[in-house]
Amino acid sequence: MSPKEFFTQHRVNSYSKTIPYKSKKELSILAENLFDKFYKNDEIDLNEIINTLGYKLIEIDTPEHPNIIGKLETKLKTITIFGVGFYSQHQINFAKAHEIAHIFLNHSKYIISENFSPAMESHSIDIEITQNIDRLEFQANYFAGCLLLPENRLKATLNYYLRLYGIRNRGFSPLYIDSQPCNFENYSRIILPMTGIFNVSQETMKIRLTELGLAQFAFQPTSTHKVTRSYIDRF
Repeated sequence: MSPKEFFTQHRVNSYSKTIPYKSKKELSILAENLFDKFYKNDEIDLNEIINTLGYKLIEIDTPEHPNIIGKLETKLKTITIFGVGFYSQHQINFAKAHEIAHIFLNHSKYIISENFSPAMESHSIDIEITQNIDRLEFQANYFAGCLLLPENRLKATLNYYLRLYGIRNRGFSPLYIDSQPCNFENYSRIILPMTGIFNVSQETMKIRLTELGLAQFAFQPTSTHKVTRSYIDRF
């Protein structure tokens, strides 16, 4: 992403003060508390969160642009999701969680509008913009990951599968997956079911488990397995 493309996607209030620092722990606790409040019928109700925050959710069936799945307008208090009939529910959920994060963390002081790209789900960015913009996007992405995959519930779910299949920590991490058939089988037995339980993409699941030290993925990346450099490591 070039600087021009980045600022095209983010209309920023240039008169805003420095964005306050929030630690990963603080973001995790805030997100988990929000999850607990809106978790019902075995899933988190992202639409209800948006409504409770005073924003209107607009969902459009067709894509507006190949690189835009969500749009936040802080002055209009709207979140628009494009391509509801095109993008996966995993992508839509992450886009909603990302925009919820901006609102919940009071980023409306700094953002006038934002276009959210499906590629941003990887928690990665290719260029240095400014500390403020990087911090703002880090906070939104990290919070979104914590909201969709809260630490305590994620650990409990993983531990259930580890016990189910008799998998022991061999010193790398609770779950270690490489290209050996005996280890890679656990990807299908554990990771894929967990993405279904939490309704997130495989990449989001892998990044979150890795960041929490719950799993290591040592297989050779391919187009379907590739895990990008985590945005979480930038701050």
